[in-house]
Amino acid sequence: MKQKRSARTDTANNLSVKRPLLPGISSFYSYADVENPPLYESSSDDEQQQEFVKRKKKLSRAERVELIKKRNDEILKKENELANLTEPKNSEHFERLLLADPNNSEMWIRYIAFHVASTEINKARTVAKKALETINVTRIEDKFKVWVALLNLENMFGTKESFESVFQDAVKYNDALQIYLKGIQMLAEAGKYEEMEQKVKKVRGKFKQELHMWLDLAKIYYQLNKFKEARNCKEGALRSILDKKTQINIIVRFAIMEFKHGEPEQGCAIFETILTTDPRRVNIWCTYVDQLVKKGDIPQARQVLDRAVSQKLPLKCMKTLFMKFRKFEESYGTEVSVGAIKVRAAAYIASIK
Repeated sequence: MKQKRSARTDTANNLSVKRPLLPGISSFYSYADVENPPLYESSSDDEQQQEFVKRKKKLSRAERVELIKKRNDEILKKENELANLTEPKNSEHFERLLLADPNNSEMWIRYIAFHVASTEINKARTVAKKALETINVTRIEDKFKVWVALLNLENMFGTKESFESVFQDAVKYNDALQIYLKGIQMLAEAGKYEEMEQKVKKVRGKFKQELHMWLDLAKIYYQLNKFKEARNCKEGALRSILDKKTQINIIVRFAIMEFKHGEPEQGCAIFETILTTDPRRVNIWCTYVDQLVKKGDIPQARQVLDRAVSQKLPLKCMKTLFMKFRKFEESYGTEVSVGAIKVRAAAYIASIK
């Protein structure tokens, strides 16, 4: 009896030693031992597992490889099915995804757009309001995005009253200046200029100390080709913000906007005024040249650099300007022009020794 019990014990120990561990999917993909493929215990694979256990000792090497390939294909199929859920085709798919990730503002906005595409505007409103109720209060940016989406919805498909109602709620629950600027941009793009100007009047009164408010308003006017109104924003900013350093920044920013969205000649005039008043501002010389290069006016950029290095400025400033001129010629000039700048820089260094 003892011998039989011992034999059974040895057999059990041997089985416990030989039993394979159950790896995860990542182990399955990298599994290389086709002689002893692992078993996967899952309800969906019960039949295959039983078949595999029954046939384990009878399969050839090629059959084992084929079985692994079959399982691999099934896993990939399931992964593809899950991946397809990220491009939902109906409300049920959206609801399922949002149940799993209720703070996902991008998915909520896609859900809103899904109903808009089907001209189901009331359903789109319902989804937007549900999103605002569902997203956690700590997710400020996500909530803001949904508020903007709802404002867009009312701007495009609602009435003046419905837009104003959502706008006032959005102002209460978000950064008011951000909402004002978003609302003004929407109204401008929709050609609702009277309503836009009403918002502009309010935002200028409430946030006149905010530099980016003036800059954003000016950009909207430039994009509408309302250059007079855009330049009035510059004057308003200079009257409201009295810090001298900030005022120079305001003037330069408006000069850059003239190059990008307005009249480059006006931008040149602004830069020239600054540099005539204070030619020591090396950073403004460089910014002026950069704007001319972006405009494609290489000859004028070269003339500005030539004037810059002709100034009598501190050594550190001159060094920066000569380096700027040399790099400019390396990009847009010739070997001769690059050499000429090097000679000119050397002559300057010699003159101050």
